[in-house]
Amino acid sequence: MTADLTAHRADAAVEPEDIGSNPTSNDLLSDVVERAYSRRSLLKGGLGAAAVAFLGAPLLDAATARASRAASAAAAPLLGFQSVPVSTLDQVVVPPGYTAQVLIPWGTPIRAGGPAFEEDASNTAADQARQVGMHHDGMHFFSRPDFRTNTEGLLVLNHEYVNQTLLFPDGDAVITQAKVDKALAAHGVTVIAIRLVNGRWTTPDSTFNRRITGSTPVAFSGPVTLDHPALRASGPARGTLNNCSHGYTPWGTYLACEENFNGYFGTTDPTWTPSAAQARYGINATGAGYRWHTVDPRFDIAKNPGEANRFGWVVEIDPQ
Repeated sequence: MTADLTAHRADAAVEPEDIGSNPTSNDLLSDVVERAYSRRSLLKGGLGAAAVAFLGAPLLDAATARASRAASAAAAPLLGFQSVPVSTLDQVVVPPGYTAQVLIPWGTPIRAGGPAFEEDASNTAADQARQVGMHHDGMHFFSRPDFRTNTEGLLVLNHEYVNQTLLFPDGDAVITQAKVDKALAAHGVTVIAIRLVNGRWTTPDSTFNRRITGSTPVAFSGPVTLDHPALRASGPARGTLNNCSHGYTPWGTYLACEENFNGYFGTTDPTWTPSAAQARYGINATGAGYRWHTVDPRFDIAKNPGEANRFGWVVEIDPQ
């Protein structure tokens, strides 16, 4: 996934996260899809009418009967569970016969003997890099082929963003390099083994358990490599940020999709102005409030403009 390039319509009622950063008046992706879908529907309808005219009413009757049976099957419940009533309870409510379990909250050590989560947020960046990240998002369960069961495998999940007020003991009124390092460690992806034991999911220790953070070395492959002029920046390519959506491949790898990367960059240089490409991606001097650029040159768009181009990609991770 690349950065969100859709233009925001002033009359649209949307959540702030859904407002695109692209200031152009280009069509929304949803509009493009709708037009394509409408054309396909028109063609399908026209072809259907032509087929009826050519093949005659008997075949139409048979097709209608099949469609009726399919509609009846579609109306039947797929899982058969009871509906969950509307509730204002501050808890997860599941149907009878189902259970909900908190498994790996933020700060859970990813391996035995790892640093315990400190309620006062005093864990260091090094601690956080050995703990489950913050604000879970897209996740996928990979059943290990050698287990041949869906009761044991690897859970892989994104950590989309961080709440810096909660992440640091004194909040984020003052940003330091140590705080940036910890915030980077709380971003990214967690790979962790899980196993169903007596009806409860557990997290056994495993050599596969690991973190991919905002500081983990990464490689670029395919038609665009780090030799591309736009990807030249200070220091090696590192990390993945703001992973929201996800996917998985037929060959068993996890895809983490970066969005809103523009918000991590900014500058205090009063002479800096965004290029046309930077403006299109929503990069500006203030960023989205993280303020990492005030202490870490890596995220200063005036000093290190190529770093921003290293984000906004689909990141492939082999969980095994």
